[in-house]
Amino acid sequence: MLKTNFKYLLLTAVFLSIFIAPSALVWAQTEATESSNTQEKIDLIKEKVASRVAELTKAITVGVEGSIEKIEEGLLTLDINGKQKTVNTDKDTVVSKRNSDLSIDELKFDDLEENDEIVVIGEEQIGTDIINAKLITTSSPVIAFTGEVKEVDIKKFTFVLMEADLEYTFDFEKYTDSLKLTDNNFEEAGFTKIKEGVKVQLLASPQKNSETRFTALRLIVL
Repeated sequence: MLKTNFKYLLLTAVFLSIFIAPSALVWAQTEATESSNTQEKIDLIKEKVASRVAELTKAITVGVEGSIEKIEEGLLTLDINGKQKTVNTDKDTVVSKRNSDLSIDELKFDDLEENDEIVVIGEEQIGTDIINAKLITTSSPVIAFTGEVKEVDIKKFTFVLMEADLEYTFDFEKYTDSLKLTDNNFEEAGFTKIKEGVKVQLLASPQKNSETRFTALRLIVL
C-alpha cells in the first residue's frame, strides 16, 4: 500500500513538472514581453512629445518692418501689411532712431508712438506671431515734391514750396544734397540757388507734429 501511494505521488510530481511548469514559464515570458512592449510604446510617446515641445519652443531670428498699431507696457502691436504681430521688449531691447542724415539717436521705449514706422530685429517663436525684440529702429519716410518756390528765408535757411495749390515749408540742412540742372547737366548748388519763382524737385522727410513742414534731403533746382 505504501509503495502504491509512493508511485502515485511520484507520477503526480512528474505530471506537474511536465505540464504545469512549462505553462508557468510561458506565462512569465509572455508577461515580460508584453511589459517590455508597453515600456517601448511609452518611451516612444515621450520622445514624440519632447520633440514636439522642442519644435514649438524653437525660435528663429527675424527682421520685420511695419507700423505701430498699439502700445502697451513693454508690448507693441505691429501691423505688417494687414497682419498683426506682438513685439515683446525688455530692459535689454535697444531702441534707436535713424535720422534723415543717416545718424542714429538712442531712444527709450516711451519715445515710441502709434503709427511710427519701425524695423524690429529679434527672435520669433515658431508657430506664433510673437517676437522678442533685440533691436527696434524708427525711421522717417521720404516723400517726393515738385513745385514752385514761393518764399525764401535766408536767415533761417527755409523756403516755401507751392504744389497743387498747397504750401509746404522746407528746412535746408548742412547735409541737404542740392543740384542745379543747366543745359542737361547737373551742377552742385547751395541754398543761394533757391530763389522765388524757380521750380524745384526734392525728396524730404516729414517733421514730427507737423503735416506741412519737412526737412529737405535732396533737391534739384530746375
